[in-house]
Amino acid sequence: DALDVARCAAAARAFRPELLVALGGGSALDVAKGAAMLLAAGGRMQDYRGFDKVGQPLLPLIAVPTTAGTGSEVQSYALIADEHSHQKMACGARDAAPRVALLDPELTLTLPRFATACAGLDALGHALETTVTKKRSALSALHTHEAFRLLGQNFSRTLAAPDDLGARGALLLGACWAGLAIEHSMLGAAHSLANPLSARCGLAHGLAVALSLSVVVRFNAEDPLARERYAELARAAGWISAAAHAQEGVEVLLAF
Repeated sequence: DALDVARCAAAARAFRPELLVALGGGSALDVAKGAAMLLAAGGRMQDYRGFDKVGQPLLPLIAVPTTAGTGSEVQSYALIADEHSHQKMACGARDAAPRVALLDPELTLTLPRFATACAGLDALGHALETTVTKKRSALSALHTHEAFRLLGQNFSRTLAAPDDLGARGALLLGACWAGLAIEHSMLGAAHSLANPLSARCGLAHGLAVALSLSVVVRFNAEDPLARERYAELARAAGWISAAAHAQEGVEVLLAF
């Protein structure tokens, strides 16, 4: 939360660093981004809610994710919870995206099964949401399709064989591609619904997203274009055949 960011910034300020290295899950990466903002311009994280409110160049950041979930290692936003209300604040800057993202699947091998599942569900939700947003573009669609192909083929495989480094690596790369898709297309209603579930009920973010997705996908699929875009993802992951009807793809997604 914002208090963690303030503590991180205070610790870094004492060392006068030339760059920052963030190691951990999405929350840890976002704390580093937030600390970079405070180091650059002072104040509190609440001052930077929105985009490009820092006004000063940020220290370069190297991101090393240890979960295959948020894709924060390639995004220019940090999601920081207010320490009092627990509401998430989206704080972005043009140079907040890490300069380097190091994806090492060996760092995810000791992640507990539940945390692996929640992170993967979050990444799958990113792919499902970015494929139907109004800001969707040809570029974001490329990222989304590759993300869902990797995630859809390796999520269950990773849970079944946690030591499978190939599956872990594919999941990590898929989450990264989904993060790039978010950067270009933003997200949708499932994440909007998930945030209060996490803040009020204490649910893990990925679990909250998963609980919201079935309702949102079913609603969106009433639109023929959205229905076809969902089916394209199911085809990319090999969940349905190339000739399958779009509705079949939606049903497969909902069953998953």
